[in-house]
Amino acid sequence: MRIITKKEEQEIESIKKQNEFLSRGYRAMNIALDYQRAIVSILKTLDIKEIEIDDKLLYTTEDEIRVHSTINHTTIIKLVEKE
Repeated sequence: MRIITKKEEQEIESIKKQNEFLSRGYRAMNIALDYQRAIVSILKTLDIKEIEIDDKLLYTTEDEIRVHSTINHTTIIKLVEKE
């Protein structure tokens, strides 16, 4: 066991904070990629190549989605009103 100095302790805490910040960014990137995959899957399922969405819907909607997997290896995405 080694005794660390106050400066080393502060450096360790700083590195921990940086790692936490970076891991949140990585999770956010993974979530965005999951959304991209979901949107692509929906468009392919509906045999649609393109969809136009009013920007107001992207920022003002009060609806949410609920997602769950089935035993048949499919995913159900359901539109629900925000509670």
